[in-house]
Amino acid sequence: MIDAQRRGKAMKIKKKRPLDSSGDSRNRSAARARKALVVLGMHRSGTSALAGLMMRLGGDGPANLLGPTANNELGHFESRPIYMLQDKVLASAGLTWDDYRPFPQVG
Repeated sequence: MIDAQRRGKAMKIKKKRPLDSSGDSRNRSAARARKALVVLGMHRSGTSALAGLMMRLGGDGPANLLGPTANNELGHFESRPIYMLQDKVLASAGLTWDDYRPFPQVG
């Protein structure tokens, strides 16, 4: 890209087409170029802030965000279905998100 600019050639920027599941060959190279970043961490460790920053920098966030609450007016940048799944897993062991006890061993 820099070499073409140095030679004074006009550069055309193509917009990315949305990916579809039809197997369209035009979208295969775009599908390979996509990357997924997953933010994992302990509660109250800045994971939501990091995910929010990544979204502000142009990344796509979860389709179903938790959204703002009275304790966090800017919003939680986590997936609501994953949050609910984590709560169900903890509840199945008799635990909650703020429980200090270790997860019980099975078997």
